[in-house]
Amino acid sequence: MDHSSHDMHNMDTAPAMGHSGHGMHQMDHGGPDLGEAVPHGPDHHGVGNAGVPMMVKNRLHEPGIGLESIPDHKVLVYTDLRSLEPGSDRRSPERELELHLTGNMERYMWSFDGKKYSESPILQFYYGERLRLTFVNDTMMEHPIHLHGMWMEIDNGAGAYKPRKHVLNVKPAEKCSVEVNVDVTGNWAFHCHLLYHMEAGMMRTVTVVERPLGEQS
Repeated sequence: MDHSSHDMHNMDTAPAMGHSGHGMHQMDHGGPDLGEAVPHGPDHHGVGNAGVPMMVKNRLHEPGIGLESIPDHKVLVYTDLRSLEPGSDRRSPERELELHLTGNMERYMWSFDGKKYSESPILQFYYGERLRLTFVNDTMMEHPIHLHGMWMEIDNGAGAYKPRKHVLNVKPAEKCSVEVNVDVTGNWAFHCHLLYHMEAGMMRTVTVVERPLGEQS
């Protein structure tokens, strides 16, 4: 699938952010802990975030909002998805970036990590790496998260048969992860696919750069 039409090389720039504080080398992840709640963490992400859930959990096995109790119908969920063939890249992720989906509905602010797009640092991906992205939804709404240019392989318990998606719908108080083969260069959009959320600030720029000298592959 050709996604060259999504290339956004002329996007406004902001200071680039490396992986300091997020790097997790030699990571060993089994399957996702479906339904196992864990504490949110201490960071509330400032005035751009109205509040945080006390506990978050993986909800890939649950239907979306409004689909929980439809009689006489099976609702397909993310854990039903499997790739027809094993993924071509079987490496474990080298590092992890955790991003919080944040918002303040009274002020109508939407963001990642409590910062709107104009305030956000650029996310740096390293060309050739396998990267784990973890999303934590601090809001009471679902957010379909869209990464341009690269596939996201959903960590849904399918092992080597992880399904590939460009958009992942993250439920309220959910913590879930995807793995990305960073196989393109340039700048790419990364945003909530509810476009009015994107326009209100829930968007980041991803820049794919060469791995810094001294970093292990």
